Amino acid sequence: MKRYTELSIHGQQVECRYLVKDTIEHLNLLIGGKWVGMDDLLNIDEVYLALDAHHQNLLQEDNA
Repeated sequence: MKRYTELSIHGQQVECRYLVKDTIEHLNLLIGGKWVGMDDLLNIDEVYLALDAHHQNLLQEDNA
């Protein structure tokens, strides 16, 4: 399932999309109008946890 949101990186909002299966597996950032793979950022706990919280909130909204 693809999800879209924004991340704050150095104070700038960056559009992102991520792929969720059982876990968040892929992360792309929109840079210069192109989607760029940034899977390595998922190794940063704060990034992964923020995306997981976003995903969990969307799941709750879907089930409401």
